[in-house]
Amino acid sequence: MKKLIFKLVIALLGLTGLLSADIIGSVTRVKGLAQADRMGENINLILGSNIKNRDLIRTENESLVKIQMIDGGVVKIGENSLFKFKNYSFNGYSGSGVKAHMRLRKGFFRIRSGQIGKLAPQRFRVDTKTAVIGIRGTDFYALINKDKEEIGVIRGKIFVDTQQRRFNLDSGERLVKKRDRWHQETIPKETLEASHHGILRFQRNLEGKSINKCPRGKIWSPYLKKCILAPDAKEPIRGSSLGQYDCRDSMIYDADLEKCVCPSGTTWSRVMKKCVTNYQRIQYCKKTYPGSIPAMTKKECECPKSTWWSNKYKKCISPNDYCQRQIRGSVAVFMDNGQIDCQCPRGYYLGRKTRKCYRYTPKPKPKPKPKPKPRHHVSKPKTKRPLSRPHHQNCQRSRPTRAVGAIPSQHQYKNNNDYIVPALIGAAIVGGAIAIHKYKKRKRRRRRHHRRD
Repeated sequence: MKKLIFKLVIALLGLTGLLSADIIGSVTRVKGLAQADRMGENINLILGSNIKNRDLIRTENESLVKIQMIDGGVVKIGENSLFKFKNYSFNGYSGSGVKAHMRLRKGFFRIRSGQIGKLAPQRFRVDTKTAVIGIRGTDFYALINKDKEEIGVIRGKIFVDTQQRRFNLDSGERLVKKRDRWHQETIPKETLEASHHGILRFQRNLEGKSINKCPRGKIWSPYLKKCILAPDAKEPIRGSSLGQYDCRDSMIYDADLEKCVCPSGTTWSRVMKKCVTNYQRIQYCKKTYPGSIPAMTKKECECPKSTWWSNKYKKCISPNDYCQRQIRGSVAVFMDNGQIDCQCPRGYYLGRKTRKCYRYTPKPKPKPKPKPKPRHHVSKPKTKRPLSRPHHQNCQRSRPTRAVGAIPSQHQYKNNNDYIVPALIGAAIVGGAIAIHKYKKRKRRRRRHHRRD
């Protein structure tokens, strides 16, 4: 169907006389500001504008141009680019007088070759700053900017002549210039996927500022050169006739995006409703949700890994901290069903009333009994004190002896039989007192043993 439409277009151009040697294509799509420098005259390109030999195509920021060539090929030029058609001619399908010579000074282009690439691929040539690209019927691209220079193949084959040597590239391969040397690599999957989503998105993906690289909830800001958190108000609050906008106190106006964004180093807070720094987020989380860290969520705060928020304790708590609060001295054990069980460590037992882990204390070993003394042991004899003489003997010695037949004096001792009864009574009294004392002593010992038990 596309080939039929193209043949009809060529036929109509031939009938109207518009197809001439100078006209090599026409603009089928244009976005933003794009101009053609033709013999020193700047012509604004619009839908249907003709492209001639030696035209220098210039595009501005967020602009693109799609050109349908006379041989059926397609040339797409990205933003901030300078692309020149040096010599492009196609007289018919004979192969004579067929030639395509183009040059990329700056920016990005993507070419899908037409009949020239099939009839005379050796005459299809694209020059860059440091390389020359030749094709063999293909779809390829090239990017040149201050920081990067890259040539890749989406489908087909090309060869690239550099100062080092010639590189042959197949589908899915690219050349990247690093430190004044070309390196042949495989095109990442993200780049190949971005090639199906428009020329601008493809170019920004190659430049490292693609929309796809920004996570969900963020947008790319060309003014700040980074992914920023998308504010709630996608449009400015109010505008004036001069085209300048009055944004919120903490936001600034981005002319590239035409909307209010947060300044560099800050992001939009959905909870605090203003642009805040990372330090302000940390302080907010520390005060509102103790133990949490900043996160890109509605609450803006989340608990660190391996912790969760406890409504009971009003803080981010870990499993071991939770078990310490439930049972003092316990540790967390993860069960097979994913739940947490608090158990006492090995060598400890749980006190049910106190809810505390106690350590097992072994019973003390009984003291060994003293060894009996050997039978052959002979103890030393105790030294006995000499007994003193009775008092009456001393008295008898001092007294003079009486004569035989004399009458005993008043102080003379009586017979021993008279002292037997009083001696027995005294012995009984002493023995009873000793028995009572021993009985009381045993009773006291029994009471002491009862108290210890």
